[in-house]
Amino acid sequence: GGIGFEAYSRILVGPATCVGCPAWCKNVVKTQFDGKEVRGPGPEYETLAALGSLCLNNDLDAVALANQKCNLYGLDTISTGVTIAFAMEAAERGLLRGYNIKWGDAQRILSLIDEIATRQGVGDALADGVARLSAEMGVDFAQEVKGQEIALHEPRGKKGFALSVATSPQGGHHTQGMHDHSFQTTPVAEELGISGCVDPLSFDKQAEVVKTYEDLMSFTDSCILCRFTSFNRTGRRYLYPQVREALYAVTGIEMSAREMLATGERNYLLLRLAANAAGYGREHDRLPRRMHTPLPSGPLAGTAIGEEELSLAIDAYYSARGYDPLGRPMSDKLRELGIDVTGYRKL
Repeated sequence: GGIGFEAYSRILVGPATCVGCPAWCKNVVKTQFDGKEVRGPGPEYETLAALGSLCLNNDLDAVALANQKCNLYGLDTISTGVTIAFAMEAAERGLLRGYNIKWGDAQRILSLIDEIATRQGVGDALADGVARLSAEMGVDFAQEVKGQEIALHEPRGKKGFALSVATSPQGGHHTQGMHDHSFQTTPVAEELGISGCVDPLSFDKQAEVVKTYEDLMSFTDSCILCRFTSFNRTGRRYLYPQVREALYAVTGIEMSAREMLATGERNYLLLRLAANAAGYGREHDRLPRRMHTPLPSGPLAGTAIGEEELSLAIDAYYSARGYDPLGRPMSDKLRELGIDVTGYRKL
């Protein structure tokens, strides 16, 4: 039983890749649950955690089927799993009566996916996500930032990630945000201007590193380039000089490391401007309330994120980004990056 690596090998057929891609990051699985066949792409880490451990569901076959259902429906597995886990906790607290939602119930997880996709029963409310649900219930245990359910990484053990998620213009986003282990043991590249390693349990010196990582990932996204093939997160291989060579070969654009990071920074500030225009500001740069309470057990037992230390880290991040105290990019920074600031303050 279980949903770990050893159990996964039981259903794993082998690796696969999309046409023309060298990454081979897709696992193909074959199994069945409750008489229903599962064949094709299998659940990755986030899905295993969201629809598995977060829901206290240790049935790998059920998680594989849940993943297949979400793929067919076009549902994000992270948001779906976090939302179902929220429903399980809400039911445990007596806030969702009459819907037979219990922790670890694999069959119910699968039926809830159907209900969410078709907006049937309680799925009609769950389909709107945990931010709206928690507001309607008047509770504070929803795991979201700016309405986006956060991924299955523990911010209390990754302070750089915590800062990145709290300030992200996209909310609880994990693919463009900082991941501390990228710089935990091995400095990646001198051209990034990052010296030494970061301590994942401290906000000290995180602001500049978080900004640089976000800018690098934003540049990567703008190249329509997979970060698995461009940025080795262990730090043993750094390929961005080759990425810029490929960019030059394809487009004729020559770009230095500084220009590369400025491109990413420009992109990221445009996202922030859009978030500002949508009404998001300093008061929305936060973490879920639960992140401010200590972890009850495990290797990081007792670890929490203090509200004051997070606020100070956000101040340092705003300074690094060129934001004003309200979290708005300042005109001087926009001009520096070549962004037209005409009428900006009218947003």
